[in-house]
Amino acid sequence: MAPVVTAFTCNGFASCVLEMNEAFTLQFSFTDVNGNANNWHLTAERADGTIFDMDQGAISPPSGSGTITRISPGFSCPSGNCPNSQWHIHVVITDTTGRQSQAATVDVFVYGAIP
Repeated sequence: MAPVVTAFTCNGFASCVLEMNEAFTLQFSFTDVNGNANNWHLTAERADGTIFDMDQGAISPPSGSGTITRISPGFSCPSGNCPNSQWHIHVVITDTTGRQSQAATVDVFVYGAIP
């Protein structure tokens, strides 16, 4: 059986509102009855459907359940003149046999320099 994401939050909530460049915490919990979950992968989906790789890492220990917290540097705006934006952040967990969990999603609204 594939791993199952049982919870996924942004700053402890199902969705969050951030200022541009504000740090935030993404946290997820999972179960894996086979005990062989080995990595997680985050993607960020913009409102227009464009998907970006965000982060990935190893799960240790790869046992039945666990929680991993990630601190990200926040959404940046190099020009200093960026509009508000809506993002859907997805997490997928993969086990050593290649089986993947269904994606779990949190919604993130980022306030830019332009309302």
